Amino acid sequence: MKSPRATLDDDYVAFFMDLIESSGVCEELAQDREQRRAQDGKRPGGRRASFDDRLVLTMYLVLAATHTPLLVTRMSELIEHRLSAEAKQMLGIDPAITGDPLYYRCWRAQRSLLRVIDPYPAPRNRRLTKAEGEAIDAARNDAEVEAQRQKITRVMNRLLEATIRLLPPEVLASWGGNVSIDGTPMTAFAREGTYKSAEFESSERDAGTYARAGDHRGDPTNKSKTYKWAFEIIIGITAPDLLEDMTFSAFPNLAVGVSMDKPGVDVAGNGMRVINSIVERGHPRGHVVTDLGYLPNSVPAKFQNLLRKLGYKLVFDYRRDQLGKIKTFKGASLIEGKWYCPAMPDDLVKATVNYRGFGDPDKKIDAETYDLLIAQRSRYRVRVKDRLGAHESEGGVAMRCPAAGPSATAICPLKKVLGNSAGRTVIHAVPENPSAICTNRSSVTFPAKLSEKYGQELEFESPKWRKVYRPLRSMMEGFNGFVKDPNYEALSVPGRRRSRGYAAQFLFATLLLMSGNLRALVTFLTKEPTTQISTKTRTSRRRNRDT
Repeated sequence: MKSPRATLDDDYVAFFMDLIESSGVCEELAQDREQRRAQDGKRPGGRRASFDDRLVLTMYLVLAATHTPLLVTRMSELIEHRLSAEAKQMLGIDPAITGDPLYYRCWRAQRSLLRVIDPYPAPRNRRLTKAEGEAIDAARNDAEVEAQRQKITRVMNRLLEATIRLLPPEVLASWGGNVSIDGTPMTAFAREGTYKSAEFESSERDAGTYARAGDHRGDPTNKSKTYKWAFEIIIGITAPDLLEDMTFSAFPNLAVGVSMDKPGVDVAGNGMRVINSIVERGHPRGHVVTDLGYLPNSVPAKFQNLLRKLGYKLVFDYRRDQLGKIKTFKGASLIEGKWYCPAMPDDLVKATVNYRGFGDPDKKIDAETYDLLIAQRSRYRVRVKDRLGAHESEGGVAMRCPAAGPSATAICPLKKVLGNSAGRTVIHAVPENPSAICTNRSSVTFPAKLSEKYGQELEFESPKWRKVYRPLRSMMEGFNGFVKDPNYEALSVPGRRRSRGYAAQFLFATLLLMSGNLRALVTFLTKEPTTQISTKTRTSRRRNRDT
């Protein structure tokens, strides 16, 4: 039966084909396939396949962009009923192939593509017994799995990069590298344990139990209705540099990096896969904003330190038990990411605790009082004199008392007043037994390890911190909702992407993110300019297809 939907414009199909080709992934997949055949000592038998990786990726991207389910049946219907003769010729499709033969060629071409990039190969045409699944897992080589993980992550991010490069060069150059990262669940089409016998695994064995709370790893033995059998998609999005007075509309929010795993598994590792891919593609490094699962609660050696070495600036929030004074060193106190004078008043030390209602109920403060206390707190901050080592995460930092030096922000009886003292805070409650931060003439070296977990770039809850953290977190949540909209990409609707396996689901997630990027780009490139960034795009609204 012929599809009631209209034939697609040839230029529309050509745009998606060119976009896939510009990513360079088809050449990489072809090389990988040849290398694998050479290693196995096999030569391809029979005639050359007419349905290749380019065709599969192009057709699936067209389906994603037209908000159609990513199913092999929809791909074959698209080819048979919605492509013109010219478009079929452009894609190398024999117009005489129709019906079931067309469907099976599409299915084999998809399987061939996934086989090259799948890090977790397993039979997908039937439900496995638990014994079969355990045997497959035991036979896997960890090094080979990791190599395939790197390959599929690289391929998916190169596909995303093709949409990023659609931005005018002068607009892309204005991006300072600010990134917001978060994981979001992508519910699997299968469910765990729906088969009557406990002998069998879920038909989607690569997924995991997702719980909304905590680190998102649900207890498989708990059959709570709030749990989902899902994958977790880790997305990094672009964000404007608001500290440089860029407006919210100066740069679009686009998915610039992606990774995928079971929920709550290797949080730091997946975050770094996103970041490393962004860096490898030559993008700048700015601020990184995440939720509490990544920062500050990762192991520093696996996340915080790696980000700092790459040149990123960390901005994040804290759990309630991480607010206020965390530790002391040479008399200074580490409070919400910065080191402060030991004489700082208690109401400043506990400002955030009291404002958020975690302290003494009688000391609860309002927002206006909190802002005043945060402003006063900065004058007690121990200041950086010199950074030691190649990176802040190595060696240490030479710090000095806020009352020391010509640029001091405080006046203390223990320090000689240099320069103009106007506007400085006067310290009255000098410690009875002053420590090194008070008595050292020049500075104190603070080992980087002391603040590697909780230290951050901007002073917590300061105007600059709020200008970065709050908008970037909001943009991330907004983008997740944007690509999950059931009227468009419907990332959270499992029935629209039914092929089983990690590779298939990762591919579909990436194609849907590409579709979301294209929608965001159309909106961005067709709106009236609101910034000083010079663009060559038209200001009049054009048809989405033409854009």
